[in-house]
Amino acid sequence: MINVRKWFQFALSLTLIAIAASSAAAPQKQFTLTLSQAGPLRIAAKLTNTSPNGNSSFNSFDLDLGGFMPSGPVTLVHSATSSPSFTADLTSVPGHVRISNLTPVGRTEFVVVTFGLQSTCPSSGNATVDATVWTGSNFSGELFNDLSGVQSVSAGCDTVIASCAPPANVYNEPPSPSGNVTSIERLPNKDGSACQPIAFNVTFLDGDRTVFVQWDEVTFPNVVLRATVSWPVELTETATSFPKRTQVAWEELSPGVPKYTLAPACASDVPPTTTNTTMPIVNYAPYTGQKVRACLVEEAFKAQSASSVPAPSPACPAPTSAAVGCILVDSVFYITGDPWLSRQ
Repeated sequence: MINVRKWFQFALSLTLIAIAASSAAAPQKQFTLTLSQAGPLRIAAKLTNTSPNGNSSFNSFDLDLGGFMPSGPVTLVHSATSSPSFTADLTSVPGHVRISNLTPVGRTEFVVVTFGLQSTCPSSGNATVDATVWTGSNFSGELFNDLSGVQSVSAGCDTVIASCAPPANVYNEPPSPSGNVTSIERLPNKDGSACQPIAFNVTFLDGDRTVFVQWDEVTFPNVVLRATVSWPVELTETATSFPKRTQVAWEELSPGVPKYTLAPACASDVPPTTTNTTMPIVNYAPYTGQKVRACLVEEAFKAQSASSVPAPSPACPAPTSAAVGCILVDSVFYITGDPWLSRQ
């Protein structure tokens, strides 16, 4: 009887070992989620299949936007194919982006889905996303393990302007410590279409000597803005005392590196439309032959003494060996495309 019992215990141990080994070798299904800003109120969510073994692939997923409502357009990039299949659903579950019938995303592969948030800037400045991923193509099958949890990213949104008429069409960016005061006024769309709510973002760069204005230009290509910028106080640093020229850019040489040119004068003080010539065509590099997307309506220079520089600008900078004066510059631009405006 003792031998039988020992044999049974030995057989049971072997069974448990076999089950444990089988479990350890079973395919593990897991993914990571990362977020990035794709423009004002535009989010790019990257889901990567990090399963360490097996042939695990995911074919559908759901993104919970933490109370915000999604908006289109929805685009999707797949690391394994240039023409992925997918179905995007923004309405069946309020506050969710649901992607089904997706080209399978295998181990080490990823997808990046880009979408919008509906016309409200988050009070915290951030948007959150929580992802659920399935093996099945229609939110079914086995679940993948989420290694990232809820993720957060800046929504890139200072304001939503829904009107093209005063006073609701104006946004004033809070003044910078060095004295940059920028105001954005939305004008009637250049094609005459009705004004829709659009998110805008205004960023000060290069010691507050560059203003970067952003909106979803692909979705809203007919926006017209008038930007008024009071620049931080500066020195005139040439022997002739001429102030330097303001620069503009609406394309990049590389990510984050604007393709600057001297700011052209607008051809008229009439706001741009699709039929007038307010925005001139330039005949010099790097935009030869292009209709400009930012031009100067007017620009004013005011000489200052070290003691007369008004708030919020700090005192006149310390003179250099080449400096001959201190000036304040006010610039007014017409804008029809995401521009950098700069006096750096």
